Amino acid sequence: MYTNLDYYPTTSLNIGSMPSPAEICLGDTILLEASPGFSQYYWIYSNSVIGQNQDISLSPNEDTWYLLRAIDQYGCLSQEDIWVYVDTCFVGLDDPVISNFNIYPNPSLGIFNIEFIKVFDNNLDIRIVNSLGDVVVSEDLKAGQRIKQFNISDFSKGVYLIELQTEIGIYRKKIILK
Repeated sequence: MYTNLDYYPTTSLNIGSMPSPAEICLGDTILLEASPGFSQYYWIYSNSVIGQNQDISLSPNEDTWYLLRAIDQYGCLSQEDIWVYVDTCFVGLDDPVISNFNIYPNPSLGIFNIEFIKVFDNNLDIRIVNSLGDVVVSEDLKAGQRIKQFNISDFSKGVYLIELQTEIGIYRKKIILK
């Protein structure tokens, strides 16, 4: 008794983005590029094929999940996915509040810092809001405090909004939980 065994080397499927990481401002375009070595590529959004090339340019207006299915020369199917995050991106960077705070690391595994370059004379209310609009964390930054650390590692992966309530208004920036 003899058995013929065919062995086909596997090709790894990866998605790169330009810019990297896959975060853009509203109205901007992102280039997604699949790794080479496949004979067919299928970019899928919302259960519909939106492209069949190795790369695709997109201009989403909200955070969007894309699926890539690729078939190699032996007919083997590989799949990979990617989230593209879209931010409104503040245009008035000379605003004294927006230009004076940073969030890092972003994306985060759960522990991140908000650092203020300028010390504020009044308390600030800091809220973390999930994608459903629910406030999941609310804390005060005391007058004179420069750094506030948060731990949201127990929450679901995704995009959260950091909201700063000041006497002028509410300022928002995104934090990505990986």
